[in-house]
Amino acid sequence: MEWTRPDALQQHIAINEAMPSVMVSGGESMWNRYQVLPYVANKAMNIIQTDVNLSGITEGWYIGQTVHNHGQYYCPHNWVGGLTTIANIHLVAGVPSGHMCELNQTYNPLKWEIFREPYPIKDGVLTIPDKPGFGVELIDDIEKKFPFVEGPYYKTNPVFEGLDLPIWWS
Repeated sequence: MEWTRPDALQQHIAINEAMPSVMVSGGESMWNRYQVLPYVANKAMNIIQTDVNLSGITEGWYIGQTVHNHGQYYCPHNWVGGLTTIANIHLVAGVPSGHMCELNQTYNPLKWEIFREPYPIKDGVLTIPDKPGFGVELIDDIEKKFPFVEGPYYKTNPVFEGLDLPIWWS
């Protein structure tokens, strides 16, 4: 359910009350602590999944503190690219409400081909790199390998051209 609907908070509360043994998560499209606050304060969600790709690291930290102050968990939504993954794992490790970080392992060159060394994933678990900074180094000439392409990010995959699929699928 989209959190911006007028009845969303009450619906999330009802869902969470109806399933006391299930941890309800959401908030992937929220980008600040003020949007998160009513959901954690009213026990509408147990796990908040904002993403530094939308919030930025500083606001993500404030979101983590808000989540912690209300006894809930923080598990960043992590679906975009490699640098977002690195920022999200450091963020979730740096807040007391940090639970885990979603780790989309679908192939995406902007996740896997932008680093000199891939970040270590073993048995589905990503270990936070222990090198300086965020622990990763970008490849040389990244702007040549991945030049800016005008237009929306959801361009049609040529493999699916001609098939009657929704835009989000292709």
